Amino acid sequence: MVGNMEEKKEEKGASKTLKYAAEILLCILFLGVGAVACVLNFESWLGLLMLVVGLLSLCLNNLNKWLDLLFALIWSAAYAYFSYLNGLFAQAAVVSTAYLVINILSLFKNSKTSSIVEPKKRMKGYQKWAVVIFCAGAIAGSYFLSRIFYGMHLNLLDAICAAILAVSLYVQLNKFQIYFIMRLVAMILAIILWVVKGLVYDFSAGCASIILMFVAFLLFDNVRVNRFTKSEGAEKEPAKRNILESAGYRAAMRKYNQENPKGLPGRSVGVDKDDKRKF
Repeated sequence: MVGNMEEKKEEKGASKTLKYAAEILLCILFLGVGAVACVLNFESWLGLLMLVVGLLSLCLNNLNKWLDLLFALIWSAAYAYFSYLNGLFAQAAVVSTAYLVINILSLFKNSKTSSIVEPKKRMKGYQKWAVVIFCAGAIAGSYFLSRIFYGMHLNLLDAICAAILAVSLYVQLNKFQIYFIMRLVAMILAIILWVVKGLVYDFSAGCASIILMFVAFLLFDNVRVNRFTKSEGAEKEPAKRNILESAGYRAAMRKYNQENPKGLPGRSVGVDKDDKRKF
């Protein structure tokens, strides 16, 4: 029994190491691609810095709240700079601000669980209305402001993408069940936005690195979703098995069998009125 428990712990530790190894390898892969893009003059070294900051903020997420805030400050400033440089006003204003605000709020939020989401937690009615009002205001406001500034591109797509990204950050902070879907939609929209911007206009400094960053975010999310799903199943299954194998359960079964040698009655008591059996 002890040997089985030790084997299971070793398997769990090896599995956890492999999962983190996958994230490290993905990080190295994307940094390598970004460096090659710089060497080939397809991207600037300053743009590569944006990719480095984004990957570090992703890999070190939830390690320490103050460290998360430091990376949030750096990431927000860098993303705002490159977004404005590439003519995406809503990304510069809405997404950068929302990311920084959410990380500040996380300092004061005590979560009941360390998991990515709380499986049964859903948004309440007033929260849904707040999200709808925010999206409408963010889209309308950033769209019209982007029309004022010279050199802004893809104003409507930029505004919609920024609003969805901001909402996904709010959903992530509160660990709502809809997080996985919202995050997936937000990442796909962001990738489409930056790819279209690069192809239709030009790949200004940071554009290619930000595309790589959001693709990395999408792949990392897939790894973490799989980890979350497996960990949830692994937590529930041993709990169920431990109850059936516990000493208290076996003692209760022995006591019940001694007091009821004939087992359960042939018919339900209280349902069948003609039951003459005495207990």
